Parts: sequence; structure tokens; C-alpha cells
Amino acid sequence: MKDSQRSTVLVVDDEPFILEEIVEALIDSGISCVTASSAAAAYKIFLENSTVAVILTDLKMPGQTGDTLINDIYHSEKPNPEIIVMSGHVSGFVSEEDAIAAQFLQKPIDINELILEVSNALKRSNRSI
Repeated sequence: MKDSQRSTVLVVDDEPFILEEIVEALIDSGISCVTASSAAAAYKIFLENSTVAVILTDLKMPGQTGDTLINDIYHSEKPNPEIIVMSGHVSGFVSEEDAIAAQFLQKPIDINELILEVSNALKRSNRSI
């Protein structure tokens, strides 16, 4: 794969500090990232960016939530990416169908666990990092 076609992780969080910390850790691990601060912006990026292989999304955000984003992605015509949900709220996760299809990381995020989960998700997507 050409470098410009590397698989990408779309990181979605409405909290700028968390978004920055996660992206910095992933980039330091050699993982290509794009970011969105809302579910609506993330969905647009997903539709327009053919290299998004993994979506790492917060669950609770103002406006559209992470579970709405997941539902929209699963019902789009594009192939489904690997999805990792992160939240400080375990209860009220997502629908049973989405819970089965998505990995879950509890906030506060353990950076080492995050990198491992994202790396594994990229491998499952059969794309190189």
C-alpha cells in the first residue's frame, strides 16, 4: 500500500484534551489518524475517506452520540470498519447488536490498552498500519 493509502483510525471525542492525548499516543505508535469532535463530523469523514479502517469513538457527546454514529455507519453502503467505543459510562452502552460488533474501552483510557486494541482492530480489518 502506498503511504497515502495507509489505513487510518478516525478518533471521535468532543473533549479536545482527550482527543489530543489519544491521537498523540497513536501517532507515536506509527498509526495514522484523523479526528472529529462530533458524531456528525465523524460520519462525514467516514463517508469521504476510503482509508478509515477503525473508528474509535466516545459514546456520550453533545448532539448526536456515539451510538447514533455507530448505527449510521452500520446502515451506510460502505464496508463496516472496526469500531471501538470509549466511555466513562458503562450502563446504557448501545444496542445489543452494536455491543456485539464494537469493542469497549472504559474511561479514563489506559494508553497501552488503547494502542493494543487499535492495533488489533487494524489487523482484523486486514489492512496494514
